[in-house]
Amino acid sequence: MVFSVSRSTLYRWRTAYAKHGREGLQPRSTAPHRPKTVMTDLLRERILAHRTLGYGSQKITVLLKREGLTVSHMTVYRFLKRNDLVRPQNQRKRHYKAWSRERPNELWQMDFKGPYQREGRTLWRFDLMDDASRMLLASVECERATSKVVLDTMRAAVRRYGQP
Repeated sequence: MVFSVSRSTLYRWRTAYAKHGREGLQPRSTAPHRPKTVMTDLLRERILAHRTLGYGSQKITVLLKREGLTVSHMTVYRFLKRNDLVRPQNQRKRHYKAWSRERPNELWQMDFKGPYQREGRTLWRFDLMDDASRMLLASVECERATSKVVLDTMRAAVRRYGQP
């Protein structure tokens, strides 16, 4: 560092000079392009009025826009949060239906895996599995994932293991 300036700074200066001449080397403002929304008394009053009706930040934003007041929903949300008007919502617990069966041959699962490359070819693999025993009933490699592959494999498995 001959001039006590990093290499990346020199490159940035060189690019700025090439694009804009001496003007490009002048210090630029670091102020945000969009200044924060100034919260006026009217805006506060309208947000609180809509909040008392039970609306959330996004709905309040839409209602304010209809009244001619433009503000982002995040600004409304931050205002509500600052004033302790946001209650954390309980997350609903997802209930997953268990597909596993107790006896073999009650339910089969099938899936295409891929695509993957082998010896310069694009291939798919179709797997057919018994749900209870996790036994792989069939596994077929094919160049295209089609319903014909599924039907042919299913018919062969039904002939061999019986209908699920």
